[in-house]
Amino acid sequence: MRKFYILGMTILLIFSLCLTNIFAQDIREEREEKTEATKIMQTKPTQDYKFSSRINLFFGYDSNANLSPLKKGDFFEQFIYSFNFNKSLWEGIKFSLDYDFGVLNYQEYTDISNLLNHLRLELNKKFSLFRAGIGYDLDYFYYLHSDYDFLFHKGFFYLRQDFKKGLYHKLQLEYGYKDYLEIKALDNDLFTYQDNERQDKRYSVEYSLGIRPLPKLSFLFKTKFSSNDSNSRYLKFYDYKTYQGTFGFEYALLKNTTLVSNFIYRRKNYTGRIIISGENKQKDDLYVGNLGLRYKLNRQNALSLFYTYRNNHSNEDLDEYLEHVITAGWQYTF
Repeated sequence: MRKFYILGMTILLIFSLCLTNIFAQDIREEREEKTEATKIMQTKPTQDYKFSSRINLFFGYDSNANLSPLKKGDFFEQFIYSFNFNKSLWEGIKFSLDYDFGVLNYQEYTDISNLLNHLRLELNKKFSLFRAGIGYDLDYFYYLHSDYDFLFHKGFFYLRQDFKKGLYHKLQLEYGYKDYLEIKALDNDLFTYQDNERQDKRYSVEYSLGIRPLPKLSFLFKTKFSSNDSNSRYLKFYDYKTYQGTFGFEYALLKNTTLVSNFIYRRKNYTGRIIISGENKQKDDLYVGNLGLRYKLNRQNALSLFYTYRNNHSNEDLDEYLEHVITAGWQYTF
C-alpha cells in the first residue's frame, strides 16, 4: 500500500512539474511577444526618402544692370526659397524633385525685377558602368514691370560615370522650348511683328568632368554647345550657335571657410543677324569670372560674399558691355 502511495505522489509531482513548465513556457512566450510588440511600436519606421529645404537672402550692387554701353548701376536684393525631395522607387530607380521660388528686385532699374518659378523632375538608375537619368525642367520668369515673361520647357537625358577618388564625367543632352508670353515674333523687317508670339527651340549637348585630387580641393571642367532656332523671320534675328567652356574650383581654406571660383568663356555666332554697318554677321565673345567666399556659421547658417566680372566683346557696338557685381548673402537650411 505504501508503494502505491509513493508511486502516486511521484506521478502527481511529475505531472505538476510538466504543467508548471508548460504554463511557464506559455507565459515566457507571451512576454516575448509583448516585448517584441513594444519594440516594434518604439522603433521608428525607416524612411526611404530625403527632404531638405533652404532660404537665401542676397544684397548687392550691379554696375551695369541693363547690360548696355550706358552702364547704369543699381542696388538689388533677392530672395530664394528652395527644396529638394529624393525617393527610391523600384528596381533601383531613384526619383528627385527640385523647386525654387525667387524674387529679384532692383531699386531703380525696375524693368528687370522679376519672379522665378523653377521645377526640375528626374528619374535615374545605376547600371553596370553608368548612371542614366532622364527628366523635365521648367522655368517661369515673370517680369514685374515689363512684358518679357516667358516659359522655358526643357527635356534632358544624361549618362554619368563615377570613378574612385572623386573623379567623374557626364554627358547631357537637352531640348528646350522657350515661349515668350507677351512678345511677338519679328516679321519680315525689324519694325513689323507677326501675330504669333516669339518662340525659340534650343538644342544643347554638354560634357563635364569633375575631380577631387585632395580632400580640400575640387575642380570642374565643362564644355557646351547650343543651337537656338527662333520663329523670327527677319534675318533669322535670334538664331545663333554658342560654344562655351567653364573651369571652376573649390578650396577649403579653413574648417568652415571655402574659396569658390570659376571662369566662363562663351562664343555666340548669329546665323543671320547683320551688324548695323551691314558688312558682317554679328559675333559675340563673353568672358565671365566669379570669385567668392562661403563661411559656414553652424549646421544651419552660412554666409557668402561674391564678386562677378562680365565683359561682352562684340562686332556690334550696341551689344558691347562691361559689368561688375558684388553680392553678399545668407543661407538658412531647415
